[in-house]
This record gives sequence, C-alpha cells and structure tokens, in this order.
Amino acid sequence: MTANQTEEAITPEKIRSDIQEFLTTKIEVAPEVEEDLFSSGLITSLFALELVTYIEKTYGIEINGVDLKLNNFRTINAMIGLVRRIRAEENVE
Repeated sequence: MTANQTEEAITPEKIRSDIQEFLTTKIEVAPEVEEDLFSSGLITSLFALELVTYIEKTYGIEINGVDLKLNNFRTINAMIGLVRRIRAEENVE
C-alpha cells in the first residue's frame, strides 16, 4: 500500500489485514481486532514506535501531536480509526 493508491483501495478491511499481517510477522501472534496489545503484553511502548513508522509509510500519513497517544495503538480497530481519520483530514486540506 502506498500513498499513491486511491482512497477507495484503502478500506477498513484492507487496513485491518495489513496491520494484522505486520503484527503477526513481528510478534509471531495473530491478534484479534479488539485485543489490547499493550495490556496483553504482545507489544511494548518501544515497539509502538516501529508501528507508528509502519503505519505512516504504508498509508502515506503523518502521525503527530495528539494522535501519538497510546490509546490510538491499543487495538487494531483503534489503528484503523486513526488511519481513516488522518487520511480524511489530510484529503480535506
């Protein structure tokens, strides 16, 4: 997935699939979409930096300021919402 792909190609299902695949590759576990990745011990705050970088590069977005809070990365569903919201905001400008 690159920033050049159309908005239609970046569905919530595609985002979920991409993030689950990334996490499964990195942590060797396929987390559920509502599983709290931090409280379950599957990922650490240090790994969250790698996750932020992955999401930024994959979806051509910039995550900064108030969006860099842990709650935006606790679950796959939270990350889907974050990506969709930032993409929508960036497309408005």
